[in-house]
Amino acid sequence: MLTTGPTRLIFISAAKFSYAEVDLTKPLHLVGPNNVGKTTLVNVLQLLYVDKESHMSFPGYSWRDTKSYYFPNRQSYVLFECMTPEGMQVVGAYGKGPAEGHDIQRFAFSGEFEKGDFLNSTEEGPVPREVETVKQTLSLKEFRELEARNLRAALTGIGESDGLNLGLVPVRDHNGYSKFRDLFKGLIRLRQLDQSALKETLCSTYASEVESLEVNLKEAHAEEFETLQRHRRDIEDLERIEPDIEEALRLAHRQSALRRRLIETLIQLLQARSRNRTVLRAAKRRLRHQLQKTESALQKRDKRKRVLEEKRDKLNRKLGRLEGEEEELTRLTEEFSGFNPEQARSRIDELEDKRSQLLADIKSVDTDDPEQIRSRRDRIEKKIHR
Repeated sequence: MLTTGPTRLIFISAAKFSYAEVDLTKPLHLVGPNNVGKTTLVNVLQLLYVDKESHMSFPGYSWRDTKSYYFPNRQSYVLFECMTPEGMQVVGAYGKGPAEGHDIQRFAFSGEFEKGDFLNSTEEGPVPREVETVKQTLSLKEFRELEARNLRAALTGIGESDGLNLGLVPVRDHNGYSKFRDLFKGLIRLRQLDQSALKETLCSTYASEVESLEVNLKEAHAEEFETLQRHRRDIEDLERIEPDIEEALRLAHRQSALRRRLIETLIQLLQARSRNRTVLRAAKRRLRHQLQKTESALQKRDKRKRVLEEKRDKLNRKLGRLEGEEEELTRLTEEFSGFNPEQARSRIDELEDKRSQLLADIKSVDTDDPEQIRSRRDRIEKKIHR
C-alpha cells in the first residue's frame, strides 16, 4: 500500500528535458557526469515543499535565471503526482514565458497524471499543449491555481487551502512548517554546507526543543551574534510588512494579467480590423462591379432611347403624311359630297355603248366611202358635243 507522499515527478519541456518521468515510490540513486540534470532533479522538489519563491534556494543562480532555466516557455510544466489522504492528486507549476519574466504559476488537480492532458500526439511526436487548453481539459478534475498560502495550508492542513488537502507536512502550527522549510532547504543544499553552517542550521531548527546550549554563542561570538540579531530584526521588519509585500505581489500579478489581457485584446482588435478591412474591400469590389453593370445598363438604355426616338420621329413624319392624306380625303369627300352612284353608273353604261358603237364604226372604215366616213364623223362629233 502506498504511503502519503509524492509518487512521480514529471518534466514537460522543462529544464534539460523535453519529457521525463521519475518514479519516487522507490529508493533513487542519481549517477552521471556533471551537467546532466542531477541537481536539477533535487532542487526542483522545492516547487512542491516550499511555499514562497523568496524562500527557495538555487545556489549559484539568481531566481530569474532559475525560472528561465526550468520554465523556458509557456508550454513548460513540472508536475508532482502525490498520494494524499484524499487519494491521488497532482501539484504542478507552469511557466508564463519571457513576456512575463518567466514567472511561474503553481496549481493542483485531482486524480493521476495522464499524458493526454498535457501532450498532443503528432506525426513528429508528442507536442506540449497550450496552458489555456490544459486548464480547460483539467477543469473536470477540480483544477485550481495556488497562491503561496494555499500551498502551505494544503501541505500542513493549517490555514486556507482552497479545498486542497495534501497532508505531506503534518505539523502542529505555522512555526513547525517554518522549521521544516529551513531544514528541507538545508538538506537540499547539504553539499554546500560546512560543519559550522550545518550546526547552525540544526540548532536554529530545534532551538525551541532544547532547554539550554552548552556553548554561550553570545559571549563566544558577540560580533556574529549582533549581526544575527540585526538580521533577525530585519527579518521581523520584513515579516511585519509581509502582508503589504504579498498584496503588492498580488497587485503586480494582476497587473501582469491585465497587461497580458490588454495585449490579447489588442491582437483580437487588430485581427478584427483586418477581417473587416477584407470584408469592406470585397464589398467595394462588388459595388464597383454593380456600378459598372449599372453604367452598362444606362448606356444600353440611352442607345435604346435614341432608337425609340428615331422611330418616334419616323412615326411622327408618317403621321404627318397620313394627316395630309386625311385632309385631302376630307376635301375630296366634301367635293364629291353630291355624287350619285346610280347616275354615274348610268352615264358609264351610256359611254360604254358609245364606245362600242365607235369601235364598230372604226372596223367598217375599210369598206365605206370616204364621203360616208366624213359624214359619219361629223355626226359623231355632234353627238360628242351634245
